Amino acid sequence: MIDDMSSPAAADHADFGFLLASAYVAYVGHLHGRLVEQGFPKPRPAYGPVLRALQREPATSSSLAARIGVTKQALGRVVDEMRGAGLLTAGSDPHDGRARPLALTAHGEAMVAAATAIGEEVLAGLARSLGADVARGLRAGLERLVDDAGAGDDLAARRLRAPV
Repeated sequence: MIDDMSSPAAADHADFGFLLASAYVAYVGHLHGRLVEQGFPKPRPAYGPVLRALQREPATSSSLAARIGVTKQALGRVVDEMRGAGLLTAGSDPHDGRARPLALTAHGEAMVAAATAIGEEVLAGLARSLGADVARGLRAGLERLVDDAGAGDDLAARRLRAPV
């Protein structure tokens, strides 16, 4: 089937990279719209990596910036917005009085849960329209692309070089 992709008829379709990027943009637009419908603040794309990274455990700004691959200054702007929206809080570290670990609030945790559920709804919709095997294959293919790129288990926390 992949061999058929090099046929002249395949030239009528968008190239794979453009299709993949377009699917991402469409998904993010859908996700953000649904989150707003559910009463969450209008997210920016930069919120996702922060929410996912802090879902695992609280982190200082420095460690979080390093984990998601942005500068501490760029992260600071996003964190300020997210704190203002009630998604994050800055706590205290009993071992270092200067450290202010960032953590998700209950509202931030609810936003992560809602985003995850919306993603599962999209996947279920693909399974209904394309068939369960094709949807599973699509997911497996995307996971393979991520693994081959070296993002692996840390995908949820990575910026994938997109600017904050």
